[in-house]
Amino acid sequence: MPRGYEIKGRKKNEKKEYCFTLNTSVVTLLVAGCSSDKPKDTIASASPTSAPPVSAAPTANYGDTGGIKLPIVDKPTTLSWMLVSDNPNLGDSLVVKEIEKRTGIKLDIQAYSSGTYKDKLKVIVASGKLPDIFHGQTLAELNKMGGQGVLEPISQHLKDLPNFKKLYVDDKENNWVMKSWSDDKNNMYAWPLYGLQRDVNHGFLYRKDIFDKAGIKEWSNTEEFYQALKN
Repeated sequence: MPRGYEIKGRKKNEKKEYCFTLNTSVVTLLVAGCSSDKPKDTIASASPTSAPPVSAAPTANYGDTGGIKLPIVDKPTTLSWMLVSDNPNLGDSLVVKEIEKRTGIKLDIQAYSSGTYKDKLKVIVASGKLPDIFHGQTLAELNKMGGQGVLEPISQHLKDLPNFKKLYVDDKENNWVMKSWSDDKNNMYAWPLYGLQRDVNHGFLYRKDIFDKAGIKEWSNTEEFYQALKN
């Protein structure tokens, strides 16, 4: 099922902050999905919080960003991400470190097993203390939360999202997503994932038990990945 992100809103007299779509590699590695004609599930994100200063490399080192300047925040930012995973060290993975390096956003990963995630999410939603990013609710539930002021409409920030606008507003083949995912007031609270219906749709997987048996440790950078492949 295609999944996406939402942004938690604040009171009208408070400054509204929002986060941008994350690198699709994060979604590929951290979020499971399956194909369908229309979106049925989502992921949500809220307002950033401050973090200790970190350095970010210039945009030029990362090729064409589609008009987005890196880092995408003007001060170090931390986002909490609640997701399904049995890996207790997901926050130390290479892709999470690269996101921080390139964007200035540090991800606080809150991983729960597939067997406990839904129940945990219900408790957290009921408490009102939502993480910055989460998934597992239906589009109808998210639109209801958005109508209550919990989520910030993505559709009101298109000027800050050139790649998103190009793909889901300007492209005639994809702009149905904006209409289908929006509520009756034309507010869109969910970040869709692109290309889940493509012919080849998979992420990188490896057999940890075999790697452990061979004494090959999980890599944390590109050089270690190269050495693991050589072994």
